[in-house]
Amino acid sequence: MDALLLIAGPLLFVGGIQFIFGFFCLVKTKQRNLLTLFASVSAFIAAFYSCTIATSYIRASMSLDYSVYYRLGWMGWFIVPFSLQVVYQLRGNVGWTAKAVTWSFLLFWMVVNYLNLTTDLIDIEPSSFLPYIHHGGPFEIFCRQVGSVQILWAFYQIYRARKESVGHKRQQTAYLFLGTFLYALGGFIFSSAPLGRLYVDAGLTSYFGLPWIALTIYAVTRHRLFDIRVLVSGIISAFILISVFIGIDIAAFQGLKEIVGLDLAKTLSTVVTLMIVFATPVVSSIRRWINAIILRKSIDYQTALKKSSEALISILNLDDLLRKFIEITRHSLGVIDAGFYLLNGDKYELRYFLGHHSSEGSGGVKLEKTGALITWLQEKKRIFVREEEISEISKKQEFEFNSELAPTKGEAAVPVFF
Repeated sequence: MDALLLIAGPLLFVGGIQFIFGFFCLVKTKQRNLLTLFASVSAFIAAFYSCTIATSYIRASMSLDYSVYYRLGWMGWFIVPFSLQVVYQLRGNVGWTAKAVTWSFLLFWMVVNYLNLTTDLIDIEPSSFLPYIHHGGPFEIFCRQVGSVQILWAFYQIYRARKESVGHKRQQTAYLFLGTFLYALGGFIFSSAPLGRLYVDAGLTSYFGLPWIALTIYAVTRHRLFDIRVLVSGIISAFILISVFIGIDIAAFQGLKEIVGLDLAKTLSTVVTLMIVFATPVVSSIRRWINAIILRKSIDYQTALKKSSEALISILNLDDLLRKFIEITRHSLGVIDAGFYLLNGDKYELRYFLGHHSSEGSGGVKLEKTGALITWLQEKKRIFVREEEISEISKKQEFEFNSELAPTKGEAAVPVFF
């Protein structure tokens, strides 16, 4: 296979994954929640960037003109202002200064991309990718250096956000910093613009866009890695299933065409494939296999804990019941410490604690029966995991939940209904 196609193929895959991540973030966007919206736009831009560079390599392998596609890749620089806006939203700093900086970055890249598509002042597509022969315009290196400065400014804002934040928000900025660092590192590896010359195609930076966008959306949506693994598991399962069914259809056709002829073989091969899909456990078996590898049998902890609680209420000894339930909770949720609160009058008090750390400091904490957390658990009748629910609740609820959970040092609450 052509070496250019070997480069283009994975880039198309990266672009597809970035698009899926962008869509995943978009559907999590609530009204007036600009944070996830900007993260989603960044993901879509990264997907466009990866796909345009991949298209350039594919057309180059076919000896076709790739000038427009390669120059469209410069739109990938729009990731910088939108990512910066993500940081500003994360910091809660959306004042006029932040807006002015973001708009100045946007306007700069709008002008650069317009000139790049209509003139040869910015970039001229390389005459060869392998070996790479660079023919940049007179202002290409300058524009890339300006982009490098903008990335450094974004790093500074992420550093400030991390310094100002605590708890979950501090963890969010850590992921954001790591993702941005990986993407920027790729740019400096493949594009030595600060040194005044390009030695490798800068478009290959798009390879580093996948870990960047994954970590960014992980940080923004506040979802645990478990949820990202569910998404990845579904994608891999779909890919394998499609490949298997195509293979079955081709094999059936090849085996039947000599016996019944081409026309009938097409129909029968389709029937055979559909029978395997709907009348055999192939689909469910493949899904279970992928889930076992990626999710490590941690697919539905909500259901597992609910069934466990229903079974455990048959234990008569209260201390045994509490200890057993806490053990199951720790195993299912993967937590280190867990405590059991029982209703005493109009407050819930800590009755049993199990873990590696002492319960000192949280032992005297009581939860109000009419508090926001208890009310939520009674209404929803499901487990509350802060990282998962915090993007779905209002700011008022977030403040109330954090106020109640902070003294207990808790991250999740599991209701038990008798």
